[in-house]
Amino acid sequence: MIPNYHGGRQVSIPNLDSDYDNAQNGLEIDADEFIFLTLIKNGILSPLEGFNTYEETLSIMDSSKLPSGIPWSMPFLLHVSEDEVRKIRSEDEIVLKYNGKAIATMSFDDTFSVDPDEYCSKIFGTNDQSHPGVRKFYMNGSKFAQGKISGLSSENSVFGFKQPDPEAIRGLFHSRNYKTVTAFQTRNPPHRGHEFLHKFSLLSTDALFINPVMGPKKDGDFSDNEIFESYKTYVENYLPKERTLLMPLIYTMQYAGPREALIHMIMRKNLGCTHFVIGRDHAGVGSFYKPYAARDYIMQLGDLGITPIFLREAYYCNSCMEITNEDICPHEESEKVHFSGTKIRGIFADHNMPKPHEMRKEVYNRIISLRSSEPSVVNRNEIVQQA
Repeated sequence: MIPNYHGGRQVSIPNLDSDYDNAQNGLEIDADEFIFLTLIKNGILSPLEGFNTYEETLSIMDSSKLPSGIPWSMPFLLHVSEDEVRKIRSEDEIVLKYNGKAIATMSFDDTFSVDPDEYCSKIFGTNDQSHPGVRKFYMNGSKFAQGKISGLSSENSVFGFKQPDPEAIRGLFHSRNYKTVTAFQTRNPPHRGHEFLHKFSLLSTDALFINPVMGPKKDGDFSDNEIFESYKTYVENYLPKERTLLMPLIYTMQYAGPREALIHMIMRKNLGCTHFVIGRDHAGVGSFYKPYAARDYIMQLGDLGITPIFLREAYYCNSCMEITNEDICPHEESEKVHFSGTKIRGIFADHNMPKPHEMRKEVYNRIISLRSSEPSVVNRNEIVQQA
């Protein structure tokens, strides 16, 4: 059955009740912080009602839980500079602005700091600044503001996409009589290894909800438009439309591996999904995490109200002559052809045509066509109709 919201209720932040664009006590936020606010607006990150406090941050770092005991693995923080601290310290309410436009009002409480070495060690599992999440954290500084978000703009469009509406999606699941829905997150175009996971999900649950992540990513990743448009092509040609939904989620990847995997699960639970695929090196980068570290971390947390699907890596077996994995394939490593985002990116960088067992030709051709023309702007209304 469709799960309740994480923490037991849907968080909904009131709309801004007047025009704050000209407010003198405005604090400019960055794209990551704006995206976070769009995620809490209608409860995608329930039970959060604002940026995490000092007490919450320490609790998350130490126990992977909020002080209330609700599982939570990564803080969402409002960075401030020393100059901004002096500016807002005497204010009761501050206006958060993005590109000069008022986005939210916050009842200012206090500022706090955390030790960056301890934070990165516990959240990312490393202090190595070659890790993109660690590097960004050190660059942003370790001072933060806390306070309750008292009003939020209804504006939630980022990079031409809009955040999904949890209540609308839950209503869609209900209208289609879906009792079980598997969510699949991706930040890459679909390759045949992904297809193996999709087909398994459709065999084991009523529907598949494909959620490409749109938003800031590390250098070298595929663009939002390439990811979404290639998935549209794939879904239209190779998946049952009546049981497959494709809708983007705007989110900033932190590449925090196991800890980020839990946040990915919670967001899909809040969207009404009953199952979530935890893949090999989920939310990882480089060689910072063991292949199944996310699985091991999630298994320690007990019942989360959404069922993780732990599938071993899919690969092409030359002996089986099909996409498979080690749970059902008995052959030696020498027979296996592995997939990876790096390998797929290399195919495009080298202008090579992928082999049939690597990527569908329609998907490859769609990305190539996008790279030879101006990118189009996608609108969420179109996505909902296709779903």
